[in-house]
Order: sequence, then structure tokens, then C-alpha cells
Amino acid sequence: VLNIPGSEDYDPTKPWVMKVRVDGHVACEVYVYVDDGRMTGHSRGICWKASRRFCAILNALGIQEAARKRSEPSMHPGPWAGSVTNTEGEVKVTVSREKWAKAKAQ
Repeated sequence: VLNIPGSEDYDPTKPWVMKVRVDGHVACEVYVYVDDGRMTGHSRGICWKASRRFCAILNALGIQEAARKRSEPSMHPGPWAGSVTNTEGEVKVTVSREKWAKAKAQ
């Protein structure tokens, strides 16, 4: 679904481009960086189900995935690929304190 600024039905509280489920909620997305994946979704339960499905597909393809390494869905998941993303109210991306200290020391 396209939610383009200036269009008649534009809603600034929603993304510009999104996949929408039949029930009207934004669909889950999987973001992968090298060997790490993150899920996004409208609820914890849906994110967890998406994570399980994604991992089942990886295993079926012969890519090992360890359930013990999965983390619970969270609004504050911590750093990923050196950056910290916060999506409460607006999207903010910062670097972790450790990465910032390392960069300042250079």
C-alpha cells in the first residue's frame, strides 16, 4: 500500500510504503544484516510467529539457526550492526556508547 504525502488519503502516522494484512494491521518485515535478522510487526505475538516461520525456512534451506539465540520482541532491542533504533513517536537512529567511544578514540 502506498501512503504518499500529498495524496488524498495520506496518513502521516503510517509508513509511505507498507504491506498490510487482511485484518488491516501492518504486515511483519524481516531485516537481515550478514547473519543476524530482526523482525518488525504490530504485536509481540505476531513478531514471535514471524521469527519462528523465518527460522523454519532457514532450517529447511540448510542454514543453521539456533532457537536459544533468539531474543524476545522488544520496542528497545539494543544495538544492531552498531546502531540503536528507537521508534516511539518518531524514528531515531543513534550509535551505541561503545561504538561512539571507539570512534572518538581514533
